[in-house]
Amino acid sequence: MYLLFALGKMAIDFETVKNLELVRDSQTGSQKRNSLYAIMNQTSTAVGARLLKANIVQPPTDEATINMRLDAIESILDNEENFFSAAEMLSRLTNLDTLINTLVATPKRSSPGHTKSCIRTVISLQHVLALVSQICLLYTSDAADEED
Repeated sequence: MYLLFALGKMAIDFETVKNLELVRDSQTGSQKRNSLYAIMNQTSTAVGARLLKANIVQPPTDEATINMRLDAIESILDNEENFFSAAEMLSRLTNLDTLINTLVATPKRSSPGHTKSCIRTVISLQHVLALVSQICLLYTSDAADEED
C-alpha cells in the first residue's frame, strides 16, 4: 500500500485489494458475494456503486474528512425517521451521469427530438435539485434542533 498524500487518499495496490477481497470474492471473482463491497453495497444507482467502490479502494487519509464522515453517519443514525425519509427520497433520484451527458453531448445535427430530450433532462434535473434540497432540510433542521 502507498499513500497519495497530495490527494488525501490511500491507494491500495491490486494485490492487496484482491487478497483482502475488498471488491471481489477471490474464489468466484464475483462482486455480488463475499467481499467488503458486496456486503456494504446498498446503493440504488450506478453512480453510488462507483463512489462506494472508489471509497473502499481509495479511503481518505485526512483526519478532518474522516471525522466529517463519522459525524455525518452519527447524525444519520441518531434520527431513524430522517434516515428512512432520506433513503426514500434518494431512491427517486435518476442517474445523474445520464442526465448530464444528455445536456453536454453535442448532436451532429440539431433536431426536434434532441431539443425535447434536453427539455426533459432539464425538468429531471429540477426534480433532482428539489429532492436534494429536501434531504438537506432534513439534516439542517435536525442540527438546528440539537443546538436549541
